[in-house]
Amino acid sequence: ELNLGEIATIIAITNNPTYYNPRTEKGMEHNKERRKYIFSMMEQNEYITEEEEEKWNNYTPTLAPKKAETDTTLSEGWYIDQVLEDVTEDLINEKGYTAAYAETLLKNGGLNIYACVDEEVQAKMEAVYDDNASFPGVLNTEYPETAAITIAPSGQVLGIIGGNEKTTARGWNNATMSVRHPGSSIKPISAYLQALESDLVTWSSLWDDNPLPDYFGPEEPGPKNYSGYYSGAMTIQYALQQSINTIPVKLVTLLTPRTVFDFLTQKLHITTLVETGTNNDVAVAPMALGSFTQGVSPIELAGAYQMIGNGGLYIEPHSYTKVLDSEGAVILSANTAPERVISAETATILNKLCQRVVYGPRGTGTTANIPGFTVAGKTGSASDNTDLWFVGMTPQYLGVVWLGYSEGMKEIKYNTYPTPVIWQAIMKQVMVGEDPSVTFPESTNVVSATYCTASGDLAGSGCAETATGWYKKDNLPGNCTKCYGDSNGI
Repeated sequence: ELNLGEIATIIAITNNPTYYNPRTEKGMEHNKERRKYIFSMMEQNEYITEEEEEKWNNYTPTLAPKKAETDTTLSEGWYIDQVLEDVTEDLINEKGYTAAYAETLLKNGGLNIYACVDEEVQAKMEAVYDDNASFPGVLNTEYPETAAITIAPSGQVLGIIGGNEKTTARGWNNATMSVRHPGSSIKPISAYLQALESDLVTWSSLWDDNPLPDYFGPEEPGPKNYSGYYSGAMTIQYALQQSINTIPVKLVTLLTPRTVFDFLTQKLHITTLVETGTNNDVAVAPMALGSFTQGVSPIELAGAYQMIGNGGLYIEPHSYTKVLDSEGAVILSANTAPERVISAETATILNKLCQRVVYGPRGTGTTANIPGFTVAGKTGSASDNTDLWFVGMTPQYLGVVWLGYSEGMKEIKYNTYPTPVIWQAIMKQVMVGEDPSVTFPESTNVVSATYCTASGDLAGSGCAETATGWYKKDNLPGNCTKCYGDSNGI
């Protein structure tokens, strides 16, 4: 049904679809020159006469009205947005393409992108977010912004919720773009991790929960605990379970903020920490309590926590595995190589500690409990409750939930701490069909032992109150000498 001029117009486009695009003024000019070349070759090869060549050289095709573009990205949802963002960024950074060319390649290049999305996980996350009953009420007039991300222990991003409602294509995504203060959610991967890895503490080491002189300035002790009071001597396990502030501060002071900062940036690849300037994060408060200069994104916090659930490995969170061009050649591959960042022994103990946050008496994350499954996690609240977090994991999945107001540092007021509840609502659905007998990896060089709660050392027959802790075989506490009797805790 096409005449020769129309056929040549289409053939001209295929040589460079952008340059010869007849819908733009310049593109039509370029297309016309290309058509002239096509007609001249046809004449030389005796497909048309000289008269026909002249006729078609003077022909201007009539284009059909441009159809309204369908916003497929918006209809596909949060995950497709993120894959497109990630592929675009990698085409620019790894291949050296311009942003415009990368976008053109995505739209018209015939790429095959192998995404990591678990469609069932994504659908379940979206269903939870569509149900207002999943969200505990707040005392504010407007509900905070939110984000959720679920990844596998091996780094694949399985599902993403980028905000309360999706209103634009490839717009702002809180799960990957928002950088917020992590609050106490930083403690397990900064202070406690480094203290356990360096054998500075054990599960039952006793440390004093008391204020540090001059913490806030001359003659002003601190830091304050969320409860508003100090409780004296307590085990490391209890301090993490109750999210005590004083003990992480003491640990980071001994470890040095530089040691913790370097680990978070170089091993856990948190890119938003500030190293220099008047306000920087190489200091006790940011490294111990999460009061970062800028903050951290949910996806990077999820990546940092995977080592607690997979035996001590960091794998860069990735939304796709590879990208093939139109001829089937691989042009991008995700970095899926695991990097050991802590020992398997430390990972095992830290995982057990984070389980106490969920299962321990008065633990800050008890509302994240999923009956029948093992859950480890940590809550996090920034100063004045401007950001609320929960990072939780099962042996199969790791998820992060964040709440906060996008404009200004506005306090979130609540009766029920909301983020563990939202995390539980998501994960209860995601875990349907999973095997409850699957467990977290555990190092054989970690043993359980009975300790005396009065001394923190291995319990003997004279110890009145005891509990069970988890220890590296080569870093067991001594035998209790505070209570009368023999010690045989293992």
